[in-house]
Amino acid sequence: MSLQRYLSAAIVGLSCIAIASSALLHPALAEIPTEYLVRVQARIEKFLDNGNIYAVQNQPTRDTTFTLSRPIHVTKIMTYHWNDGRGAPAGTIGLRESTGETYGPWEAVGQPGQGGVPSAYWIVEGDLELPAGTYTVLDSDPSTWAQNAGSRGAGMAIVEGYRD
Repeated sequence: MSLQRYLSAAIVGLSCIAIASSALLHPALAEIPTEYLVRVQARIEKFLDNGNIYAVQNQPTRDTTFTLSRPIHVTKIMTYHWNDGRGAPAGTIGLRESTGETYGPWEAVGQPGQGGVPSAYWIVEGDLELPAGTYTVLDSDPSTWAQNAGSRGAGMAIVEGYRD
């Protein structure tokens, strides 16, 4: 096995361990067999990613939305809180379907951002099945949620998951 292939397999394995140890979206996730998580990890795709490398401001000026043409399983939601280089204590993240149904909110874990900014990335992980529809990302602290012209004023977020 080449070094690159070995490192790729190791990274996938470590990612699966991290996901398996998190039960923020779905408490039963920790009970899912590791071999299943490895297969799922290989199929992860982004359903929303409006982040970019340009300067940001706080307070989105419009909703952060995404549309699913068919059901998916969400495994990770992340929002970005640069907050003028100060970050912000992690709060909660949720989703609201256009029908009004709300999923969450879930307690996020803060991760450092560029330059070590504390808690710039708010992350929830797990396994949540979502039906097809249009969803709005809900963030408990919009006053520190980053946005810019590249995100068209929407709060910066990533939604990852897999299709059945």
